[in-house]
Amino acid sequence: LTTYATGQGALPTLIALLGFKPLYDTLNVLMVLDGAVVRGVTPSRALSLTRYQELQASLPQVIFQSSQLVSFKEPTLAMWGSVGMSAVAVAVMGTITELDLDLLQINRRLFERIHGYIMKRSKQVMSIGITLFLFGFMSSKLMATSVMLNASGSLFGGLVLVELGIFLLSFYLINGTLSFNLPQVSTPLMLLGIYLMIAAAPLPFGRFPGYLGGRMYICSIIYFIIANPGMVYFGLYFDGYYNSTPRILLDAQVIWYSLGITTAITFTGLAIMFTFMSKTHRNTFVENYTLKAYVKAMWEERESAGVGSGKAASRAQLLKFDTHYWPETKKVQRFLKDWDLWLEHPPEWFTGRWKKDVLKRAPVEVLPLSVLEAMHTKYMSQIYDEDHNYDDERAEARLKRQEKKAARSQVSPTEPGSPVSPRSPGESYRMLDKVGQQDKLISYEKRRRKRKQLEKRRHFRMWFFALLTSYVDLVSTLMVAYELSTNSSDTSSEDRVNDAKVILGILIFSLFSQAGAAFLSDQGFVATLCALLGGKPLYDTYNVLSDRPFAASKNPVKELAFTQAIEVCLDAVPQSFQQCRVVVALHAGERSWLMWLSLWGSVVSVSYMVSAFELDVDLSKKYRSLFGRIHGYIPSTNQYRQTMVTIGTFIFIGSYLIAKMISVSVVRTGSGNLIAIWFAFEAILLMSLRFLVEGEWRLSQTGLDGVAASIVGNICFCLGAFAAPFPYFRFPAYLGGRLWTTSVTWSLVISNPLMLFVGLRMDSAKKEPDLAWDAADFIMGLMLSTVAALIGLLLMVVHMNATHRKTFIEFLPLKVYIDELWDSRTSAPVGTGMSASRAHLLKFSRRYWPALSKLKVYLGDWDSWSAQRPQPEWFTQDFQQRVVSNADPSVLPRNLLKNLMSHTMFGGELQVDPDMHDDILEDMVRSSRVLSHVSMKDLSASFAIPVHLAARKFKAIEEHNASGASP
Repeated sequence: LTTYATGQGALPTLIALLGFKPLYDTLNVLMVLDGAVVRGVTPSRALSLTRYQELQASLPQVIFQSSQLVSFKEPTLAMWGSVGMSAVAVAVMGTITELDLDLLQINRRLFERIHGYIMKRSKQVMSIGITLFLFGFMSSKLMATSVMLNASGSLFGGLVLVELGIFLLSFYLINGTLSFNLPQVSTPLMLLGIYLMIAAAPLPFGRFPGYLGGRMYICSIIYFIIANPGMVYFGLYFDGYYNSTPRILLDAQVIWYSLGITTAITFTGLAIMFTFMSKTHRNTFVENYTLKAYVKAMWEERESAGVGSGKAASRAQLLKFDTHYWPETKKVQRFLKDWDLWLEHPPEWFTGRWKKDVLKRAPVEVLPLSVLEAMHTKYMSQIYDEDHNYDDERAEARLKRQEKKAARSQVSPTEPGSPVSPRSPGESYRMLDKVGQQDKLISYEKRRRKRKQLEKRRHFRMWFFALLTSYVDLVSTLMVAYELSTNSSDTSSEDRVNDAKVILGILIFSLFSQAGAAFLSDQGFVATLCALLGGKPLYDTYNVLSDRPFAASKNPVKELAFTQAIEVCLDAVPQSFQQCRVVVALHAGERSWLMWLSLWGSVVSVSYMVSAFELDVDLSKKYRSLFGRIHGYIPSTNQYRQTMVTIGTFIFIGSYLIAKMISVSVVRTGSGNLIAIWFAFEAILLMSLRFLVEGEWRLSQTGLDGVAASIVGNICFCLGAFAAPFPYFRFPAYLGGRLWTTSVTWSLVISNPLMLFVGLRMDSAKKEPDLAWDAADFIMGLMLSTVAALIGLLLMVVHMNATHRKTFIEFLPLKVYIDELWDSRTSAPVGTGMSASRAHLLKFSRRYWPALSKLKVYLGDWDSWSAQRPQPEWFTQDFQQRVVSNADPSVLPRNLLKNLMSHTMFGGELQVDPDMHDDILEDMVRSSRVLSHVSMKDLSASFAIPVHLAARKFKAIEEHNASGASP
């Protein structure tokens, strides 16, 4: 990971995976591999990072071995030898690393103030001193750590956290930031690695500014040398005090002797180092010299560089540090003003990688006007569009590839970054003077960077949550089920095993529901398989964030939203209820940390999922454009209000779920039949109200409006309304605003208190109550969670956009909303204009389509759409298939009906009369749908018409003509 993150390339990364990275880097430093390419960092730096990683990787192994050593009364010689040789190996490796870093000529030229403390004439003696110091320090730390770890793991963990906190605070106070000086390396991992290094094997390189610095380095050594005896003393004390059976069996005298000898070796090594090192560099071990001050000094004085020579090359290399450590803005601005000159006559250090790195990280104020203009031209569409959404950009990229594939001969649309028309509003800055142009372009670039940063955070959040919901939550659920089935007492083993089976059953049902939804909505085999394996959130997240999604994905955002809804309603919420029911029936000693972790993890997971889902969907430019009356309640420009709405949603959902968990768990413990009846009553009541509002009980999404899928969908709506009421559910045909508010009020004010009261009364009436908690605890928990839910809801309402507050209480059936959009909306995902918008609205289930009269008028332009060359981009085969398969034949144009009906039937034995009446054609199409499948891939395919229907119709025509009536 370090090799890849520092940009060293694919080959070194592969070699690192095979375990040969130290050898590879060593050969590169010795220039044995002339053809090898080391990118990102110099060969010496690559070798240093590799050895640093090797040191970190060896520490857990050595700590584990030493902790086992003190748990034996008489450890064997092999045990002592294994720990000792591990410490020697780390010490030798650290010594070699120090020699390589300090004796390397390029390091001495670049950072002569720090490197150069090892004199060539005393190299051997210094090597012995460094080795003794590292061996003694690490051995004494291993002994102290082993004693404390065996005595009490929690105390040792607390001590480590305190030390880590003090280290981070000291690092911040010295450097003014917690950012590591190399932006290519992960700051959290690097800071943790520096702490581990100074705590176990403090390489003298750690005194380099930006790592520890001299004063912090020497103070840390003194602290750990003093802390080791304290750890041994308290470890021996706590082992006898807390542990009924002592875990430290090694004789205390042996432990103290070992600690004393290793500490003496440490001081001996330090004495040799300070005696034989260069006198000019002794102060680097004790001085407080920050990296920012060091870079400032080198900016003015240094003329050597890794690539090239002179001050310009030296300054170019200094800009590889994190921007926090750069010199003053004006100095960097003066340096970069020669950018145009470098473009004409590129220095050897002016590489594409250097330019990309500087333009990406440099403050906007230091960039030259020409660079700002070039960046503005490249990112014009993102800068000028204040509502730019990178999801929409990816959707546009996908659409453009489809257009190019369908019409190779047509001119491709303008790519992002192409020159724009001078009349574009984004070009208005050209009318200003140079100072005004620079200020305007700076504001543009700041705006773009801010949006890009927010987008990166959103992507990280989406991937993190996809991984959490896909496998972290799944694994914790399996662990709880395993614990319940194996770690139960004899009296309750059967009940606990049944609880474990229920937990597994909920998980399996959720996975099969996700797979069924993917299959029924034609998402493809891969999506269905991923759902069965628990990876559907990861699959959908990839499709949303990638501009090259899997081919079967039609609407990635909607598919991800639906997957998250199923995760919440059919997995996380039922799991929370079931595990909470188990916890409330267990006494304090029977509740494990894993149960609490899984339970609270489910609550946090549901809350985070709902709040993140709402943020992504409601801020989507696409959804705001298509359904602006519903979407848009979260502020998009005011970051504070947006954050408060998100926090309010998180608190509301989490507290609402906890309140429901408490009441349901108590009633379920009292009577399983009662909770089933209660849920059935509430579900029937809610679905009845939904039917009265919408006039339909089936789902509105095409493909999921079948009986089975609609039943599962209604179950999801009920569970969502009962336990995790997504604000998204106020969309018409889900629950709607008024029904959403009614269900929330019912649960918080009436249902939950009533359930708790009935459950406590029923449990108290039993001879042996099942609830292990006091009634007062349940009542207090329900009150606090209800109040918290109301506070979260209040935060949402206060900080949301005032124009959308009514959407939480208004009465708006989907049919009414579609009629409204049918007559007014002109935006669409594909194409523009009212025709494209109406084509998109027909993606809803035909049960929610507008009136037949409106459809007939709209579809009257079918012949015109078919004749256009090229055809409208929304007039796809999917659209035609959807209309022909679902629309009532009375609204289909006559030519379309004739086209469907006038083909050869029954092997040529029967032909349809081209002048057949419209009502006959409509009846034939209507009846044929029952018995045959329409294939829009080939409209000229044979169409199965029942013989009895054709005979009856033709007989009716003959009788009609014989009567002499007009046609």
